[in-house]
Amino acid sequence: MQAVGVLGYGYLGARVLAAGPCGPGSFAASRGEKPQGLPVPWVPFDWAEPNTWDHLPQEAQGLVLTIPPVHPDLKAEQARLETWGAWMSKHRPRLGRLVYLSSTAVYPNQPGLFDETWAIAPQSEKGQLRLLSEQVLARFFDLKVIRPAAIYGPDRSILERMRQGLPVPADSGPVYRIHVEDLARICWAALEQSDFPSPINALDLKPASSLEVAQWVHQRHPELVPKLEEGYLARRGFAVHPERKLSNQRLLETQFTFVYPSYQEGMNQ
Repeated sequence: MQAVGVLGYGYLGARVLAAGPCGPGSFAASRGEKPQGLPVPWVPFDWAEPNTWDHLPQEAQGLVLTIPPVHPDLKAEQARLETWGAWMSKHRPRLGRLVYLSSTAVYPNQPGLFDETWAIAPQSEKGQLRLLSEQVLARFFDLKVIRPAAIYGPDRSILERMRQGLPVPADSGPVYRIHVEDLARICWAALEQSDFPSPINALDLKPASSLEVAQWVHQRHPELVPKLEEGYLARRGFAVHPERKLSNQRLLETQFTFVYPSYQEGMNQ
């Protein structure tokens, strides 16, 4: 068991703490009010507020950073990251390895097979911010970068949208996914294995469009009918190119075993 700190106690952060052997000294750091049912001590921490950084404990074997970029402007975000990295290097040098949750948005929305060796600048603002975060954090930490696909799981899936009567995008194109519990286990592998590769794509074995998933759900739950609304488009208003493919070969080479190898197992949970 080891002391681990989770920076950003949200949907993923809660599963990371639940999935691993958290030892004495583990903590969760987030802004706002203390979450209910927290299994470890809570630290009031806001990544965007330097006056909260000193709340972080002095020592831990590793950190998992789940907080997204703060500033939409690349220069402003780079300056903020450099300030935080320098502060951590000076004031918290014993906080160990940092596992950073990036995004597959670093890859372009165009035809091709993209793996972790892709080195061309991302097209989207989100992808540019994530890649910048990876590059700056690597200057200050023993960094392991995980690039997850769309994260789903209990209370967050196409199945849940259909239960709530919410629309499903009909134009999403092939969506790569990762179940939140599998992603939490990947985070722990990155914390514990010194030779764990970085960066690494975290995505399951069966991409499928949102509409395809909705139709699969309807076949098993006839009372749940996909709701399609004119003008309701995929997230951020554009579809994934049908010939855009992402590789998870590096993850498979670590001998990682999926509990939920596709959305079908995940939504039968």
